[in-house]
Order: sequence, then structure tokens, then C-alpha cells
Amino acid sequence: MLLTLLKKEIQDYLISIRFVVLLALCVLLIPLSLYVNFETYKRWSADYNEQVKNETMKGSRGRGGLSGLRPPSALSVFANGVETSLAKDFSIQSPRIIFGTGRSYGDPIYETFGRIDFLFVVQSVLSLIAFLFAFDAISGEKELGTLKLAMANPVPRYKILLAKFAGGMVVLVAPFLVSFAIGSTILVVAGYPLFQGIVLAKVALILLLATIYIGLFFVLGLFVSTLTHQSKTALIMLMFVWVVLVLGVPRLSMMAAKVLRPVDDDSVVALRIKLLTESIDKEKGNALKQLYFDKAREKKLSPGLLTFDSADPEFVRKRNEIAGPFEVRMREELARMSSDQQRKRQAQLNLARNIARISPASLLSYLMTDIADTGEHVKVKFLDAVRLHYSTLDRLIFSKSYSDTISDGNSGWGFGGNLPGQETPKDPPRFSFSFPKTAESLAQSVVDEGLLLACALALFAAASVAFIRYDVR
Repeated sequence: MLLTLLKKEIQDYLISIRFVVLLALCVLLIPLSLYVNFETYKRWSADYNEQVKNETMKGSRGRGGLSGLRPPSALSVFANGVETSLAKDFSIQSPRIIFGTGRSYGDPIYETFGRIDFLFVVQSVLSLIAFLFAFDAISGEKELGTLKLAMANPVPRYKILLAKFAGGMVVLVAPFLVSFAIGSTILVVAGYPLFQGIVLAKVALILLLATIYIGLFFVLGLFVSTLTHQSKTALIMLMFVWVVLVLGVPRLSMMAAKVLRPVDDDSVVALRIKLLTESIDKEKGNALKQLYFDKAREKKLSPGLLTFDSADPEFVRKRNEIAGPFEVRMREELARMSSDQQRKRQAQLNLARNIARISPASLLSYLMTDIADTGEHVKVKFLDAVRLHYSTLDRLIFSKSYSDTISDGNSGWGFGGNLPGQETPKDPPRFSFSFPKTAESLAQSVVDEGLLLACALALFAAASVAFIRYDVR
């Protein structure tokens, strides 16, 4: 009996205009979005390789390690995430880290209106189509009277609901999988490294998550259909739910987090860092002024000339003794400001993520971007790697150099270089960054994975209970 019901549901969907629309959208959007985004990735990758060559040349001239690059993620083809907003490079000008701009699409149309990627197709387009397949699954058959006829036969209600779910999922997922296979084949032919490293495993996870997400929205549509007795009522309710879950919550969550946990803008923090460094440098210069002027008189220099006498051990010792506390204070203050800003920003992001978790669309975005190495976890890992690199350079280079600014109120003198007796590496360590492994990505997203699956199971249970109590008269 279950197979008969399943066959009926599949046939009903196949002869409907909805299936034609689904097939056309999947075949058009999925392969095209994958190919276009792969072309963009190739441009990003070529730009990155060119920058690596330039940085290597700079390193041969003694500037290696003072800047770094972030490689593009090959999986950004499937989920763009923070790939275009996160800085693609940085430079270090002690005591500051200066981040570059994000990656650009390179096309003003896409930069204005955004790019359609695989995540968008699944999150927005296929979730809407899943609702269109499910809104009249129960209420529509009641209006036609076919549900009452089916109930007249000795068939359990759970089998009817199970057949509707299985039939709808077969018709929804089959064109989706076929289109994905076509798109993947196009990518491989175009040179995409699908079978290299852990790319294939992550792509398989992305596909599994997309299938669960489509099933979740289809079950949600079934549930709403069991709560109504008219299909048009179910459709209106589902359109409202789609707008809230797909368009509203993911975007409003960050706005709410900014109100509940306000964080200073990065430009404000940069200004504070600038004022702090200038203030401490001025204090240090005032403290060192007498030492420098005494040395000028001792060497009988003409007025307006000062010197850092690296050949005088006593002068160097006194200079370090005076400047040391100021330089230590500057490092501690900068580290504290950076740590506070990072902690507040992370708390704000965590709050936004927790608010957004009430929407399956948000869960899918977090999961897919994390697996595609374009999510917040990769962003945090990259920024941590930059700060760790700076700490290494500070220990090996910056702490062994001096930078003094002396002023008498009318004139100013600047001195800088390596401290006498301090050895610095000729080839500073280069910045390196690696993407998380599959197991690490899954471990970081285990809460979202559990919530997405639990939400789907809970909705199916709710739909089952509602259908058992459904009045078919």
C-alpha cells in the first residue's frame, strides 16, 4: 500500500507545472552559478599567485615576513561567505597591523547586485520551491475531496503522510542532484580541483546539508498544510514564514546584536591606537630629550644636530633604561586594546549567531560557509594567525630595534634602527595560513549541525501529530 501511495504522489508531482519550474531552475542556476563562481575563483587565485611572487621578491631584498597574504578558498565556488569582505593581505608597521582590502568580483554588476552562488540557490530558491510543492499536499487534497476518499481505505494515516513526504522529496531532490552532477562535471572539465585533498569530502558534506535543508522546508510546508483547511491559506502562511526565516532573521540578527552588544567601529579603534602611540612616543621623547642634548654637547655638535651614539655603550644603556618602560607600556596597551576589541567583537558575533539560529536558513549559511572555509571560524583563525605572526616578529625584530622622536618645541629629530649588540634574522619568518581540516570544521559547527537535523525531525513529528488529528470532512 505504501508503494502505491508513493507512486501516486510522484506521478502527481511529475505532471504538475511545479516540477517543470523546478527542473528548469535547477538545470539553469546550479551549473551556471558553479561555473561563473569558479571563473571568479581562478581570477582570485591568479592574483594571489602573482602577489606571492611579488612578496618573494620583496623578501629577497630584506622585507620578507613584514607582510602576508590570505589564499582564496577553492570551496568559495559553493559558498562565498566572507571571501570578498575579509582582507586578502596585510602589512606590519610596528606597532600596528594594517589590513588590506577584501577581494573584488572584478565586475561592477556583481559588485553592485551581488553574486548568485550555490548557497543562495539552495537557501532561497529551493526552499521557496519546497514550500510550493508542499502547501497543498494536505489542505489541497481536502478541498478536492481526494483525501477523504483515501481515508476511506484501511490505510494508516502515517503511511499517507510518509508517502507524501517521500514522494515530494524524490521529485524535489532528483532534479537537484542531477543539476549538481552536471555542474560538478563542468567544474572538473574546467579544471576545478574536485578530487584533490579534502575538497571532495567537503563538497559531499555541502551536498548532504543542502538535501537536509530542502527536506526541512518541505516538511515545514507539510506541517502548515496540516494546520489549514484551504490551500490558499497555507500558501499565504508559508510565504510569510519564508520571508521571516530566509530574508528577515539572518539579516536582522546582526542588527539586534549591534544594539544589544555595541562594539566600537574598527576605524574608531584605529584612531585610538594612533593617539595612544603618539602620546607614548611623545612622553618617551620628552624623557630622552636631556640624554640626547647632553650627548650633542659632549660631541660638540653644531646647534640643530643630535645623534644616536651607537658606539657609546653608556649612552645606549641609559637610552634603553629610560625608553624601556615606555616601550613595554606601549606593547601592553596595544595588546590590551587589541584583545578587548577582539573579545567584544567575538561576543557580538556569538550573540548574532545565537539569535540567527532560530532560522534554518541561518544554520545552513553558517554550516556551508564553515565547511567551505569562508565562514566566521576561518575569519577568526586568519586574524589569530596574523596576530601570532606579529608577536613572532615583535620578539625577533621589533623588540631589538629603537625608534625615538626628540623635540625641543621648535625642531624635531627622528632616530631609528637596530639596537647595538642585538642580532636580527636576515630572513624573517614568513606568514603562513592553512584552512581547517574537515574534522575541525565539523567540530566547530556541531551545534548548528545538531540544530538543523533536530529541527527537521521535530517538524516531521509535529506534522505527523497534526495529520493524525486532521479533520478530513
